[in-house]
Amino acid sequence: MGIAAFLSMEASLRDSPRTPGEMSSEKDSSDTPSPDPTANEPGDILTVDPIICSVPDPSPMCCGCCVPHAWTTPKETPALVAEHERQGRRIALKDGSSVFVRDETPQDSVKMTVVMVHGVPASSFLYRKFFAPLVAEGYRAIAFDLPGLGLSDKPLDRDYSWPAMAETLHEIMGHEDLAINTKIHMVIHDIGGPISALYAADHPERVESITALDTLLDIASFSPPFPMFFFPIPIIGNIAIASMTPWVLRQFMYLRGVADTEACDHEEAMAWVFLLKRQKGAASFSKIMKSFPSGKSKKQELTNKIQQALGTEQQLPMQVIWAQGEVAIPQSQCEYIREKFHVTGDTQHVPGRHFFQLESAETIVQHIHQFLQERQQQ
Repeated sequence: MGIAAFLSMEASLRDSPRTPGEMSSEKDSSDTPSPDPTANEPGDILTVDPIICSVPDPSPMCCGCCVPHAWTTPKETPALVAEHERQGRRIALKDGSSVFVRDETPQDSVKMTVVMVHGVPASSFLYRKFFAPLVAEGYRAIAFDLPGLGLSDKPLDRDYSWPAMAETLHEIMGHEDLAINTKIHMVIHDIGGPISALYAADHPERVESITALDTLLDIASFSPPFPMFFFPIPIIGNIAIASMTPWVLRQFMYLRGVADTEACDHEEAMAWVFLLKRQKGAASFSKIMKSFPSGKSKKQELTNKIQQALGTEQQLPMQVIWAQGEVAIPQSQCEYIREKFHVTGDTQHVPGRHFFQLESAETIVQHIHQFLQERQQQ
């Protein structure tokens, strides 16, 4: 079964209709940023002859034949990515690679530093709508791309296991270029959750509190959801990554990622595919997926470490914000966090699905601000 056919089949099983999203027209070539010389090296691009579309654009079910570049990996840096990149910089790590960091600070005094950690197959781009409202409330806002993803370097000889990623997070947080001299509030999502929790367990002196967004801390019970379970499989995973064009990514987003189809239009999808595949990113992403913890004993060991350090010993204050339409991370993960950790207040249910940062950024930031204000008043 082809990937497009599989998506169409799953979509037909859903009960609620989807709201058509407006597709963005292709920008004039004079407005297009200069090409990224590291993007789309041989093997990164899959070109597919589009089928004849019976559903007119802008319906999400359109096959993409009417939309420029819907079935190919972008060859040039998309405008949304270029704007995001201009707002950040790269910092060098000890191994010689570099990571992309976006760091924005209010002009007046800083209430607290808020560090946002993404998961897969995302990047700091997912949090780009958080910066303005966080800074407006007086917070220093930092987001970075994990190694192997987004605008960071993607070396294939790197250890992409979650404990290794946690150590990289420690290196980034202690980097002299960032000069973070106070405890931080962490906003964690997807596998950014266990990575950040392992960091906090090893370095409790660095973390003040946590906001958990649709994440997993019960590693022992976690299995990658559709479509992520495809990617670690030999051959099938390579085909799945190669098939990830803007049109295909949009279908995944409509099924799993967003409730409002307008939150992931064609320009948004082009940005995500570009960030995933640039600089041989297909290979690094495959290695990241294959580096998920496996084996019952190892998964239980990591689960116990996080629960013991952050729950029993530290009682690290947490709040939980969960998407109302979450289908990628089981509700049991939300319940586990509430049961095992020091969660204050009720779970805040916010409109959206797994990547609800795209559609409910201001609401999420309001909850973060309220949580931090209450913490400061205690």
